[in-house]
Amino acid sequence: MRSMEGREAAPARRLRRGATALVLAVPLAWAAVAVTQLSGVWLFSRIGPLAWAVSGLAWLVAVAATALVAAAFCLVRRFLLAGMAFVVGAAGATAIVRTDWTAAFVHGYYERHHAGFLAVAELARTHQLDPFPAELRYLAFTGDPIVYGASTVYLPAWTGIVDGVTGYAFIGDPPAGSIVECAGDPCQVRWSLGDGWSWIDMYHR
Repeated sequence: MRSMEGREAAPARRLRRGATALVLAVPLAWAAVAVTQLSGVWLFSRIGPLAWAVSGLAWLVAVAATALVAAAFCLVRRFLLAGMAFVVGAAGATAIVRTDWTAAFVHGYYERHHAGFLAVAELARTHQLDPFPAELRYLAFTGDPIVYGASTVYLPAWTGIVDGVTGYAFIGDPPAGSIVECAGDPCQVRWSLGDGWSWIDMYHR
């Protein structure tokens, strides 16, 4: 009897484990999309436009995972679980679309490395940016800070092919939306972060 019960219980356990794996696949897939969105600035600074391909692939996998998991549950008549998969997928996609991931990354990175930014600001105020300290170069995602004049510094996430800078800039605290000069080129302040730092974008008329 116990042997028969064990044989009968084994498929049930496998089914439960399989169902658990399917249930987890959907939120994990959408979590991967969120990670690619949050790290979009960093990815673009490393691999350029290929970052869009990485993001697109993550979206494709998440949508496919949601559809396949829901279909799998429908095939075994677990319609409640199928509906839950769709709800989780829709909720994940909606939350991702409604979140300003660039803002989250820019402000989060600034807060995480606040001491480093303050150190660069102090060097700028005392006109000691040349040479730029090697231990603070990580703040510029390109690894190449741009020192302009005696007390202005740009920490680029990326630069234009011809001109323009996107990234952190020690330029005072101009209000968001201001058009400022960035090493001779126009840039637009997207966020003023405090302590003299702003996030600037390339500006094209």
